[in-house]
Amino acid sequence: MAILTTCPGCGTKLKAPDHLAGTKVKCLKCSSLATVPLPDDPAEPEEVLEAPPRDEEPPPGRHGKETESHRPARRTHEEYERTPTPPARRTVNALGLVAL
Repeated sequence: MAILTTCPGCGTKLKAPDHLAGTKVKCLKCSSLATVPLPDDPAEPEEVLEAPPRDEEPPPGRHGKETESHRPARRTHEEYERTPTPPARRTVNALGLVAL
């Protein structure tokens, strides 16, 4: 979050990053130096919420036990070999053999 300050030379409102707190910055309008004030309230840690207690078994879903039985089986080597080759590929293979 940026720290707001006012230029003493021209009154322009300046925004400075938090890491420049306590340093001097140059005004882009009149080139005079303005001191970036330290933040009034040091950043307080945000309230940490506790997670609700977990159930003993995860609900069925992406990582649940029920989804693994519905998982599609992988094709075996025999099924892969039985898959017909598209005609265009056969033509390219035949032309390659003729070229040799």
